[in-house]
Amino acid sequence: MPDITSDILNEKLFNATLSSYSTSYSGSTSNRRTNVARAADLINGKVIAPGEIFSFNDTVGHRTIENGFLTAKEYIAGKSVDGIGGGVCQVSSTLYSAVLYADMQIAERLNHMLTVGYIPLGQDATVSDGGVDFKFKNSSDYPIKISAGTNGSTITVNIIGTAWDPPREIKISNSTSKSGANTVVRSTRYVYSNGELISTDTLNSSTYMPPATEAPSSAPAQ
Repeated sequence: MPDITSDILNEKLFNATLSSYSTSYSGSTSNRRTNVARAADLINGKVIAPGEIFSFNDTVGHRTIENGFLTAKEYIAGKSVDGIGGGVCQVSSTLYSAVLYADMQIAERLNHMLTVGYIPLGQDATVSDGGVDFKFKNSSDYPIKISAGTNGSTITVNIIGTAWDPPREIKISNSTSKSGANTVVRSTRYVYSNGELISTDTLNSSTYMPPATEAPSSAPAQ
């Protein structure tokens, strides 16, 4: 008999919520709320195989009217302007934090030029249509699934997979300092098992410009 049968495997698949993270968008405009809900719906149910890399942009697709997105505020060249898909970055940022607490490997992530108020500094992940992407790798031995939902004021992202054996506890540390007028955040992920530290991951540092600073031209970030 094999060590692992199909019955044993089926019992393990998607038997645990590895992490859950929520952010509020209660103060958003109607169009921005629509964009958040639309992007959440597009990533909801996505299954990532062991070793597979998830791409936010490939999964959500183009931010167009035809794809269900509306005009709302977004960052372009460090300024807040109207653009189709404004608010999508809140979905990628909420997903990023959920992925961090699920102990998955980050493949590509960039912070916003300016700070955002819906998530701790250092835990945002900006994206732009056809440009900056957020990617992560399923570094577990089993498939994982993204569960994302909204209720009109809050978005919640769960990472569903196979329970770590032994169980793991994840802690994120974000230390803030100044570099001239900019705010710099250095983030570290600590993974514990049975109360013992088993790994330490130095995550991407984040540099935020002050609102009054003129930033160089770049692709839009929702």
